Amino acid sequence: MTKFLNETQYQHYFANCQSISILNERHDKLMQQLINDTLQQLGEPPCPFTIFITGSGGRKEQGFWSDQDHGLIYSDDAHKAYFHTFGQVFSDKLATAGYVYCEGGIMTSNPQWNASVKEWQQQLKQWLQAAEWSHIRYTQIFYDARILYGSEKLLKKLKTQIDHYISHYPYVLQRFTHNIMHLKPALGPLGQLLPERYGEHQGEIDLKYSAFLPYINCVRLVALEHHVHATSTQERITALATKEAALLQDVALYFDELLRMRFQYQKPEKYKDTHYISLQEMSLEDKRMLKKILKRAKRLHDEVIARYA
Repeated sequence: MTKFLNETQYQHYFANCQSISILNERHDKLMQQLINDTLQQLGEPPCPFTIFITGSGGRKEQGFWSDQDHGLIYSDDAHKAYFHTFGQVFSDKLATAGYVYCEGGIMTSNPQWNASVKEWQQQLKQWLQAAEWSHIRYTQIFYDARILYGSEKLLKKLKTQIDHYISHYPYVLQRFTHNIMHLKPALGPLGQLLPERYGEHQGEIDLKYSAFLPYINCVRLVALEHHVHATSTQERITALATKEAALLQDVALYFDELLRMRFQYQKPEKYKDTHYISLQEMSLEDKRMLKKILKRAKRLHDEVIARYA
């Protein structure tokens, strides 16, 4: 079993990654190894199953540190006990390897995210029909899921259920929009960058809430409308390029620059540092680019809100 005894060993494992794609491939390989470790410990699975990863991992946008965002789908209701044990053991192995537990419980150790196909179908129906903020958020998180291990068929069947519901009840997109209304400002009225003013990240920009989420949430919402099953933001933009050329003009360019900046400048000592970068360490050219990224994020956000709200 892969085991990191301290944070230095975890950082060393990812230290020589030369690109964001290589970094995410290494995350995948480590998690797949832990799935195999779990299978060796518990024995042959009693029926077909799928483990998916979601969140930044599902979108192939992880940084050096990542929390746990994953779930499990199995084909036969009769084998709940095996897969619930599997889910707990797998999540614990991830924690041992350096992946912090998800504060929101989006893990295979949580029965809500570890269920049979039939149970998942019922749960997705409930999430889609509900008005609660959390249920709408769960649906969006599920749409970011991609296969980490197992058959693509089980996950595709559930995503198609979401597509069919949106086709019949397009007003659900308006509910999704209400979940992404908030935008953390990082540009002042004169176009100046607004870093954190206090605390341990004073002088740093929070890229997650000011830049990443506006792009990710807006592109996902458009992908939901068009039933695009690609999970990475860049893959979604490519799939939507023809139908949404005006809305998404230059969005791929700016999002790619955003990924580069985080990869280049982040020096995270722990998970919560992943999305902060210091303005003092940025080149003048990159500060100018960051302003363009944030302006484009704001415009995309405003246009998408206007369309669906």
